[in-house]
Amino acid sequence: MTSHTTASLEAIARQAIKHRADGSEHDAPQWETIPPPVTPDMQAEMDSTSLIGWLRDQKWSDFAQSLAQAHQRYGSLTERQQAAAEKMRTEANARNEGNAPQPVVDPEPGFYVVDGIFYRVQFNRDETRVYGKMYRNEEKHWEYSGRKYFGLLTADNKVTVEDAAKFGHAHGVCLMCGRTLTDPASVAQGIGPVCITKIDGGIE
Repeated sequence: MTSHTTASLEAIARQAIKHRADGSEHDAPQWETIPPPVTPDMQAEMDSTSLIGWLRDQKWSDFAQSLAQAHQRYGSLTERQQAAAEKMRTEANARNEGNAPQPVVDPEPGFYVVDGIFYRVQFNRDETRVYGKMYRNEEKHWEYSGRKYFGLLTADNKVTVEDAAKFGHAHGVCLMCGRTLTDPASVAQGIGPVCITKIDGGIE
């Protein structure tokens, strides 16, 4: 090794020591900032640590607590204990996902009936969104309900001709247009001759 090469190496070493001494990490050689690769053993250790932490949090389960205590005492779980703990966490996550509230989908504009109560879904004035109304049988009028009952209003609950006829016979008005039924044929039918053709077509 030449004296020139030796001097160069000594200069590099002195520069590295200076960086460590004054904390100048932004000027440090690139190899000092690259994290080591995650090996399969390291990943398994991280997964195990996460699982043990989850077990400790399950205060409601004596089984989970016993596994956490076994890990603390012996430093690891047996294969059967590990499998049981992972199965327990998977099942718990599945239950939590099943109990999570699902987003309510806006029903199509139209008329619906659920347990004998009639609902009406219609567009707002700008036709940018829909809102609902519920028919008050005693007061005989439609009351604004917003999105409150949207979770009940599915395609299976859309009114049929028979439902509309029951409404007309009970209240003396056409469900679709709200007009009083006066024509003998319409009174008998419970709905007007034009509106009966729009049962599946929404609101007039």
